[in-house]
Amino acid sequence: LEKYADGEKIYFQDIDEEFLTLFQDYLLSVVSQNTASSYMTTFRQYFNKLVVKGIVQVSPFPTFKIVGLAETEITTLNIDEVRMLAGCIPKKGNSQIRQAFLFCCFTGLRFSDVKKLTYDEIQDGHLVFRPAKTTQKIVRVPLLDDARSVMDKIDIHPKNNKVFWGLPSSQVVNVYLKFWGLEAGIKKSLHFHAARHTFATIGLTFGIDLYTMQKLLGHSKIEMTQIYAKIVDEKRKAEMLKFPSLLDEKSTL
Repeated sequence: LEKYADGEKIYFQDIDEEFLTLFQDYLLSVVSQNTASSYMTTFRQYFNKLVVKGIVQVSPFPTFKIVGLAETEITTLNIDEVRMLAGCIPKKGNSQIRQAFLFCCFTGLRFSDVKKLTYDEIQDGHLVFRPAKTTQKIVRVPLLDDARSVMDKIDIHPKNNKVFWGLPSSQVVNVYLKFWGLEAGIKKSLHFHAARHTFATIGLTFGIDLYTMQKLLGHSKIEMTQIYAKIVDEKRKAEMLKFPSLLDEKSTL
């Protein structure tokens, strides 16, 4: 908003449909469609709070159409690919980048949550934490043996209580993940959020129900989790197409 206003003050009473249209057009020229949609949704949430508090009387958002989300390809890994990564020690980047990624394949944590994870948030065999994205929630995730094995290989910092105390920024991490993926023979563009996608799709494939997965991922709406269920269903259909024909032309039914 500050960049768009170019130093000019913006008053609540100036926010009408025309303003929103021009601002959204501006966003679409400088960020991706999905980011623009996210920013406008956040704008609407905060503006609606002003109405609830009586600071403004009417919101222009009920009649304004926020740009929708674009279809994006979600990068997921199968079990064999996770094993390929686990068996490859990358030549570049510190060891905690690799360890944190594998840890999130087994827990579904976002980068923002694994970076701030402390040993105090490990309780009775579970990760119990407030996600950085939605701090009003408490998420509980069982700590699987594979996740424990990753943690056991991390040096405990003498002063810092964080589990992954040596992680750089997400941008730096994603650069090193791409190198690691290439070294391991993964033919996919690796980024950190792929670990969360992987946790969800493997979990659903092996029988975790949709509502349990919603709780594990900390999703506020089941529709967000259903995206992964759709991916799993499409993969199952693709595998079924590989099923060989057992009948020949002479077979009678």
